[in-house]
Amino acid sequence: MRRLRPRFPGGPAPKKAVPVLTRFVLICLKWAALAAVSAAALVWGWFTLAGRSAPSRDQMAAMMTSGEIVRDRVGDGFELKCLLPLRVSIGDLSPKFRAVLLGAEDRGFATEPFGLSLRGLAGAVASAVGGRARGGSTIAQQLVKNLMFEPGDRAWVRKLYEIPWAVGVSRRFTRDEVLAAYLDHLPFQHGIFGLEAASRFYFGKAASELDYPEATLIEVMLASPRNDIASRDPGTVARTRTRARALLQALVRQGVIPAAALREREHRGTRDLPDLGCGYLRDAVAGEVKRLGAPVGAFRAYVTVDALRQDAAVAALDGAADRLARAGAGAAAFVGLDRTGAIQAFMGGRDYAVDQFDRAERARRSPGSLGKVLVLAEACEQGRDLDSAVEDLAQPGGRPRDADDRYLGTISLGDAFRLSRNAAMFGLERALGSGAVAARAAKLGLAGALPRDGGIAIGEFTASPLAMTALLATVANGGYPVEPHAVRGIVGHYGRILSWHRDTLPEPALSARCVAMLDRALRAVVADGTGRRADIGGARGKTGTTNAFRDAWFVGYAGPMVAGVWLGNDDDSAMTHVEGGGLPADLFRSYLVNVGRALARPRAPVARMAQGW
Repeated sequence: MRRLRPRFPGGPAPKKAVPVLTRFVLICLKWAALAAVSAAALVWGWFTLAGRSAPSRDQMAAMMTSGEIVRDRVGDGFELKCLLPLRVSIGDLSPKFRAVLLGAEDRGFATEPFGLSLRGLAGAVASAVGGRARGGSTIAQQLVKNLMFEPGDRAWVRKLYEIPWAVGVSRRFTRDEVLAAYLDHLPFQHGIFGLEAASRFYFGKAASELDYPEATLIEVMLASPRNDIASRDPGTVARTRTRARALLQALVRQGVIPAAALREREHRGTRDLPDLGCGYLRDAVAGEVKRLGAPVGAFRAYVTVDALRQDAAVAALDGAADRLARAGAGAAAFVGLDRTGAIQAFMGGRDYAVDQFDRAERARRSPGSLGKVLVLAEACEQGRDLDSAVEDLAQPGGRPRDADDRYLGTISLGDAFRLSRNAAMFGLERALGSGAVAARAAKLGLAGALPRDGGIAIGEFTASPLAMTALLATVANGGYPVEPHAVRGIVGHYGRILSWHRDTLPEPALSARCVAMLDRALRAVVADGTGRRADIGGARGKTGTTNAFRDAWFVGYAGPMVAGVWLGNDDDSAMTHVEGGGLPADLFRSYLVNVGRALARPRAPVARMAQGW
């Protein structure tokens, strides 16, 4: 007999049935919450994994402010391209260009969270699913793409890295820094790289002076490489102008720019290609990349050379072309370094199109009296100072002699160095011991065999202009030997960093007392010695001249810049009375003047570093 459930007020109440719709909604909410958590976990994992392979803060800042040597596939082979941007000054950037650029490319640039456009990303994903390409990238994403990825990289793989890396860039740098780097790394036709160079090439004016029609022309050329107002094809030029006019009208209708923009006209430039003497630099970087372990396929090497200083070196050599010809100086080399050994300017000759031999790094020439720097360094380390007495007297065997064919007797070490007295410094080297001087040279980073009979003081050995410039950089930085380098880092497919230069602090090769003594002595050479024609801004330096005027040198430093100049002839023939204190000193000074003038114009801000990636 079945028992009946008791029904009384104290008993359990029967369960009420949940409506079917309510149960369905609850199940959907649970699954939606699970999906949201899963999606968040996937995004977190995605960003975490991508972040582990992202460049560091310092690496990204270096990429944003560096030029590039790019190895691209051309046909069945590869080609090295030299891309040195003339940096844009964001403070001076034309507000008209900025309005056109942001209006066409990234209207949310000032407000986008973490440098991403959710609408653009959704549209790009939808179009990708549909099989059609559509841009959804913000300026931050385009910057990462331009800096880190190669044309052959698969788009969907690239996006997996590009998006989280763009977030990292937007968090670590100001919007102006991101915009400046983006504009500096824009590729155009005709080998033009960066907005500033494009503005000068197409319109004959700085980027700070661009008007609305010029800004829209640049924008449509960026949108497609098929658009080009400097093309030899009239149809291409007409199409480009038509599209630029349509963009201008659209931006006016949308209220992005004023109606007055329709009445402005473009200014036509000379269409002269900038000559930054990149050939020698390109070859030097190729050699350095090979020593670092050349990657297979395309890569980009970020370089320490900047267009401003490279242009200053080219201008110095070009400006002296007539004087060099009259002096019979058929060959030249110019090297600019900073105090860490990073190459800032590099010319292995006067014209790469005519002669590809790199004299800056590969040529080994007698440095003449530049060898006296080594003797002075060792003399100081052995306890002598600039007031110490040395004998300017004839040496056994009759060598060496001085240009004035005189002997001054007992003089101070400082005067012997300032006046570049051969006999005095030759005798001092013998007294110190040529072996000791050679050992000091090795500590200072000068490799190679050196004479052991006093010949170091008068340059009876050979060295490259790059090596002799590095020697003075060691003195300039406080006595720490430097390793000259042009490559900051090498990036391969999918943004993978293949190699990156790390500055290390070696053991000092000179004591602090001797660094100060050499600095004073080098200043005296320029202020009141053989290098007077190089005097600018408290410059320091040393001249070098070899017998029969076969080689003429000036190497020195001023502020953070170190530079070396060599003049001569490849066949070792004599020049016409060219001494280190003449044309080489003039070229050194011209370089510093050119750099100073260029720096006087406001520049883009240096990338700000932040903690964490």
